[in-house]
Amino acid sequence: MDKKEIVRHFLEKGFLVSPTMLNSAEKEGIETSHSGGLVLVPIPKPELRIIKKQPRGKQKLNPADFYKYYQSKFNSLKPLIFSRMQDAVSINNAKNEHGRISIICMVRKKTSSGFIAEDMTGVIEAVCSHKADEDDVIGITGSMREGKIIADDTPAELARSIEICHVELFIRDGLKRITEYCRAHELIHRLEGRYIIVDLTEHAIPDFLRDLMGQGILYDEISIEKPTLEDYFLAVVRKESVQKL
Repeated sequence: MDKKEIVRHFLEKGFLVSPTMLNSAEKEGIETSHSGGLVLVPIPKPELRIIKKQPRGKQKLNPADFYKYYQSKFNSLKPLIFSRMQDAVSINNAKNEHGRISIICMVRKKTSSGFIAEDMTGVIEAVCSHKADEDDVIGITGSMREGKIIADDTPAELARSIEICHVELFIRDGLKRITEYCRAHELIHRLEGRYIIVDLTEHAIPDFLRDLMGQGILYDEISIEKPTLEDYFLAVVRKESVQKL
């Protein structure tokens, strides 16, 4: 038995082993050490005390407390953003501007085209493709348009936020059938002679073409056009119209 096993043996019995006894036990064995009159020191057991901590009572919050919290959050982050947007104005003043403006605001809630922004002076709708979560404090640069601030996203970024593509087909046979198919599936489309342009999400295009093949609709040409900035604004107007209904 090595020294580690000897120490473990006595620890399990609640004793510490002195170096002298450890050497003796290793040479002569544990039983011989016991009979040799060597002293074992008992390990003192710690005194355990259980202290019961009284829980604090629940604190009641009122609307004013939430207002103070969000006001504190806004006021603490605003100077950091203002250091990079020193031309920022309040939302109340932004509504009277006509050129490019910058505001520092908190996101109240998301919308289909962006979010509702607010500060201590007012509320405004922001049209923006950037992702922002509710209660985020952010800075926006853009221009006023019909009482909304249109963020300075690049045209490509705005267009990419719209999933719709324009699929243009030259129909050799089955022009009537493809028109009926689009109406039945409520697909936005338009005809230009034997050409048909259908608005589809990119992931829906393979299924669309597979359905045309299944119905015996033949086409000689196909082109797929990515969304443009005009598509973005049309989509915004379309979503707003649906919400009003």
